[in-house]
Amino acid sequence: MSRLCAFKHFLILWIGRSKTMPVQNLKMESFKTLFADPLIKRITAHLRACLPQVTAIIFFGSRVAGCADEFSDYDVMVLLPDGLEEDARDQVKRAMRAAFPKIKLDLVFGSERALVASLRVEAHYRFWLANGIATFWQVPTIKRFPPLYKDALDSRLNIIGSEIKVVEAWSRNLHQEARGYLRVLKQLVLIEHALKHDYSNRSLNADIEKMLGDQMIRILRDPRAPRSMRRPMLARVRRITRQKFNLVRRQVLRAKLPCKYPLPERTRV
Repeated sequence: MSRLCAFKHFLILWIGRSKTMPVQNLKMESFKTLFADPLIKRITAHLRACLPQVTAIIFFGSRVAGCADEFSDYDVMVLLPDGLEEDARDQVKRAMRAAFPKIKLDLVFGSERALVASLRVEAHYRFWLANGIATFWQVPTIKRFPPLYKDALDSRLNIIGSEIKVVEAWSRNLHQEARGYLRVLKQLVLIEHALKHDYSNRSLNADIEKMLGDQMIRILRDPRAPRSMRRPMLARVRRITRQKFNLVRRQVLRAKLPCKYPLPERTRV
């Protein structure tokens, strides 16, 4: 056994014994990111104090992927035996904001049962599970993701189409409109990758960077740089987003996927 394999084996055993780090989805680079950020351990400790019944705490998104910047938030999925009521969610969010006033926390609450049941409907859950790192207990084990429902994807695209109209109609300035298109574009690329069974955050971010360019993404991610956005730049982001929307719509239409609610066959006359 090589030294690296022996170290991984020891790490898995130590982590499993302590029940504070994941046993599944071990990635050495993700572990480096996890241990390098002391806030992740503090956030985990506060969540466990607020919710003693928690069954898993899973970090996902840019902080785990290693592509976070100063504007990135902390994406955390909190699993409980029966989920959490809305009032209790708000109470926990207020307590976490008070404990960490200088960072952005995006908390998602649910149960493992509901999460697994939603895998056919929402594509982004697959990315959370495939790339997430558990700082308490472990990431739910899914041997193979089930096929997505075509009608669920079609409904999601209808919502995304409405989001595009909202961005166009209600944005207060060029920079805000462009940031809205970036959010939409991320959803579209995520669906596109899910259709290809590619759940890597790195390849997803690489595709977005290839379409927009590194400089454009830096401008869009910086909320303090509204004056850096110009009309030709906005027009380019808008065009790319609309083209990707039409492309993904066609891909979903052609995809051989089951429907959650199949249309009844027409009765022959």
